Amino acid sequence: MSRQCAKPIETLVFFDLETTNLINEKNDYPGIVELSMVAVNRAHFLNATPEELPRVQHKLLSCFNPEMEMTEKSVKLSNLTNALLEQQAPFDKNTCEMIMAFIKCLPEPVCLVAHNGFGFHYPVLLYRMKLNEADVNPTLMCTDSLFALYDLYGIGYDIDNEPIGKTKSYFELKRPIFYGLNEKPSKSEFKLDEIYEREVKVNITDCSRSQSQSLKILKIALKKAEKFVDWVDRNHCKLSEVPFAI
Repeated sequence: MSRQCAKPIETLVFFDLETTNLINEKNDYPGIVELSMVAVNRAHFLNATPEELPRVQHKLLSCFNPEMEMTEKSVKLSNLTNALLEQQAPFDKNTCEMIMAFIKCLPEPVCLVAHNGFGFHYPVLLYRMKLNEADVNPTLMCTDSLFALYDLYGIGYDIDNEPIGKTKSYFELKRPIFYGLNEKPSKSEFKLDEIYEREVKVNITDCSRSQSQSLKILKIALKKAEKFVDWVDRNHCKLSEVPFAI
């Protein structure tokens, strides 16, 4: 069966989750306390800068009662607590339908972009959707800005050798993070906050942790906008193919 995408990615959705904790060695998945999606049309993205974001943005931002205890680290990072979230709705089937309805309103093809998406954000989202017996749009694509930034900042990648417009399988796309390197960079070098401080340095005052993270990915991507969309066109897979344990 052909895996060719009929046309380039039309909408980029910069995506971030805040959670109660991380996925542990037993594959115990965390609760979701906050979700942010910032969607930008391809043409608008290509005509923007980190200092002047696209005027047209579609945003989804919501907080949830995780119905489980948040760790001290999660509280510190998110500036949220169980007490603050006590009266909020849980991440339930209504939430899943809200997310898919938001995606459905965007020009296709749509691609989620998350930092360490394959390692964390997508499995957590898919796990929660599965628990709520919610369907994932089969045409929704995803990619990982962690891989993109390794590649676009000069680490062992030749974009001209990648076919244009191909929708890959997850297993074609997922790869060792530091592939092709004789010397591995430090782990902190490609953390989102570190890259942002190094490459962009434009203050973000949004009080929402998840939305500020989504905007950081967007602003970093805009530093190399044409190369970024070209990379995404060549390096995406279906969200429904990303594996997770349940």
